[in-house]
Amino acid sequence: MAVAPAEAPPDAPRAPETSAFAPDFAGEEPATPEDAAAPPETPAGNYDVVEVYYGTDRARLETAPPGAADYVQHFRAPVGVLTATLLLAGVLVLRSHRRAAAAVSLAGFVVAAAFALPALTSTVASRHTAEQDRVQYGDGRGTLETGVCRVSIPKDHRAGEIESPSVFRLEFREDPEKHVAILEAMVYEPDAFFGRMRETMAGAARRELLVFVHGYNVPFDGAVRRTAQIAHDLKFPGAAVCYSWPSHGGLLLYAADENNVEWTAPHLKEFLAQLREESGADAINLVAHSMGTRALTDVLRDFARETQEQGAIFHQVVLAAPDIDAEIFRRDLAPALARTAERVTLYASSNDQALMASRKLHAYPRAGESGPNLVVAPGIDTIDVSAIDTSLLGHSYYGDNDSIIADLFRLVHESLPPERRERLKAAQYGGLPYWIFLPAAAHASLPAGPPR
Repeated sequence: MAVAPAEAPPDAPRAPETSAFAPDFAGEEPATPEDAAAPPETPAGNYDVVEVYYGTDRARLETAPPGAADYVQHFRAPVGVLTATLLLAGVLVLRSHRRAAAAVSLAGFVVAAAFALPALTSTVASRHTAEQDRVQYGDGRGTLETGVCRVSIPKDHRAGEIESPSVFRLEFREDPEKHVAILEAMVYEPDAFFGRMRETMAGAARRELLVFVHGYNVPFDGAVRRTAQIAHDLKFPGAAVCYSWPSHGGLLLYAADENNVEWTAPHLKEFLAQLREESGADAINLVAHSMGTRALTDVLRDFARETQEQGAIFHQVVLAAPDIDAEIFRRDLAPALARTAERVTLYASSNDQALMASRKLHAYPRAGESGPNLVVAPGIDTIDVSAIDTSLLGHSYYGDNDSIIADLFRLVHESLPPERRERLKAAQYGGLPYWIFLPAAAHASLPAGPPR
């Protein structure tokens, strides 16, 4: 097995007793055949290990320690803020607005410090990564490569968290007993890669894959860690797979990421086709986030056009906060998606600040928004998650909110439709059904049974 056991979220709903794979979310070990959730080997430290298979078309990096240019890149944002602050303060001083200049200076230094702390962490992490003997990938375009990463999950890991070093805790290096960290990353030629995957499938509780495609502003290491965290929190009984495209990992490089997510689609299609043919899996589940949903939906539309198969070619397809034009999704993508998967689930939120910014940039609503722009289409299970607590930007709830993780558990492990999953209330939009994710308190007040 690729996924080591861990405690599930304590407030998540219990799995029905008819499931052979669903763990008790109260904290008991999962009841799997022959303890199938055990890791392939026992870690030396106080942590579990998740094995993540990956495919990427990023350019491979040399393992030399970072140079001056790398440090400049890390601190570009705080330096830019300080420069703008000094210029504006200088103009105000020349115009005798000294109090305003002092206020601008104070605000500028606070903002610069907010950028500088993560930049410091990134700088130290870059040097530490360079000292490790493992393959590394940057944000440039490369050729499709495959490999395997081993990722640590601390024993005290909390569902939805990607524990990382923090300068506030004086942590400057990754510690596998405290952090979700990449322990090893090795390139495998395709034959060896799929041979190893087939061996994993042969010993898995269920011969399934969970493939994750990340969104905008995500580096390779971040994508692998997120894949490991999701697979671990879901207690996924098969193999975890990450597909990482050359996102630049920078807030100001949205347009460059838009180009690259379009560029990567043929490589993603090739990778998924190889997984179908050579992995030995009986079912493939696909989860994509934000801008990554563009590449995945384009690929699925191609599969729908080309396949001669009568049934679905993928199991569950989950689109979390899709950064896609809402009308294009309804008109062009939804019909194709419904033909390629047994079930397609779309999570949307009206609190997603990142998608609000994208809507302003593109001048049209995004498919991951709810409210008046909610996308409801035949063959798509749309779930409005606006009522749940989310992060500051409200954009990464698919992986960092334990309530959504619990809902994904029901979906992936048991293939339950929305009307049979807890905390989902049926509603209608334009004569078509969709579901509203209820907060825990509201759910507790509902009568037992499926929502009416």
